[in-house]
Amino acid sequence: MGISYIVQQNCLSLVCFLGQGQRNIGDCHSRHHQENTKDTEQGDSESRSNKKRIFQKQIIMAQMNLTPLDDVLDKHFGKVGTPKRDAFESDVDEALHAYRLGEAIKKARIEQNLTQEQLGERIGVKRAQISRLERGYSITIPTMRRVFKALGVVTATIDLGIAGKVALW
Repeated sequence: MGISYIVQQNCLSLVCFLGQGQRNIGDCHSRHHQENTKDTEQGDSESRSNKKRIFQKQIIMAQMNLTPLDDVLDKHFGKVGTPKRDAFESDVDEALHAYRLGEAIKKARIEQNLTQEQLGERIGVKRAQISRLERGYSITIPTMRRVFKALGVVTATIDLGIAGKVALW
């Protein structure tokens, strides 16, 4: 099963719609309206325009028979706070952090005008392994150390919050 949501503009109102369900879209708009209403005719015109746009979104969402994302997550991974949902959210966080590390590797490599193959030669691995690292796979601290040292990053620390900072290399 796969579900995709494409958000191109007005993403806050769409996220509000998907996150809290269709019946609360008016509440989201009402809060937005109260914060942004002006005493001029221009403000009233903008308010009517916003209401019309939100109503159009509701019609499109109903026609497409989309399910709010929170409902899908609740159905497949349980309610927020359950062990299965917590494990899922933890996995998503880990994957996101690995992806960001991979993007940092890729950015540093590109800034130095290196190919994946050239970086691989510097640390003694094949191009395929560099590709995996840049996609956020197989990233370990020793591997990060080798890659970033090969890219000229001489020091790195990890912030452990209350425990302080630790030098990685």
